[in-house]
Amino acid sequence: MHSMTRHFNEVAGSYNNLRMTDYEPINYMQEKLQGMKNLQGADIGCGSGRYALLMLQKIRGLYLICADINKAMVTEAEKYLKSYNQNNFIVKQMEAEKFDIPLNSLDFISSFNSIHHFALPLFVENAIKTLKNDGYLFIYTRLQSQNEQSIWGKYFPEFIQRENRLIDLSQVDGWSKQIVSVRLEDIRFFYFKRHTTLEQLIDKCEGKHYSTFSLYSDADFHVALAEFRKNIQKNFSDINIIEWQDENVMLTFRKSV
Repeated sequence: MHSMTRHFNEVAGSYNNLRMTDYEPINYMQEKLQGMKNLQGADIGCGSGRYALLMLQKIRGLYLICADINKAMVTEAEKYLKSYNQNNFIVKQMEAEKFDIPLNSLDFISSFNSIHHFALPLFVENAIKTLKNDGYLFIYTRLQSQNEQSIWGKYFPEFIQRENRLIDLSQVDGWSKQIVSVRLEDIRFFYFKRHTTLEQLIDKCEGKHYSTFSLYSDADFHVALAEFRKNIQKNFSDINIIEWQDENVMLTFRKSV
């Protein structure tokens, strides 16, 4: 926990520039929420506000709670959203497992690329209590199997071994059945064609755009980064056009009476 706090304190100011933001899951949410008015939502693990901004821009009439355990991230999210003239939100410094939100008050809760930092069953249980009947819980993440097929999983030494916090689908059905008043409504897979240069990949690594990189010691990270560079040079013919496919999944739960 201490290393994660330090990591997010260090990257808060640059996080929105380091990370890629996917629009497709927001479009998916918009379709699910279509026809609902005066929406009250919460983005848990909001980070510096990338996906909160898209939700506020795309989902009409939304009032959004932006919550994160990290104070630097919450501060950055508030600044970021206001820079885009967004006012229909509040920010909260809050643990994902200890909701400071009234019960039965929200139409949806979302979490983007954050659940590997949570105690998942407890997070889902508390989220469901906070939702109105038939409310949605949207969890956007990368599965362990998807991580193994990413450019980092394939070419960055020990990335898979160190990143052991991700879930796989075999776990989801089990712990969702243990939680009262929730049903798994949909599993939607997303596929993204990415392209960049080797130097831009190195910049992302050095900026620690994934918290996984904070699980290395400084010495181990620099050794692995040098090996990553060699692996990319060996496996891609043009280091100025590095192409790969990222995969993610959206798990959609509903609160049932």
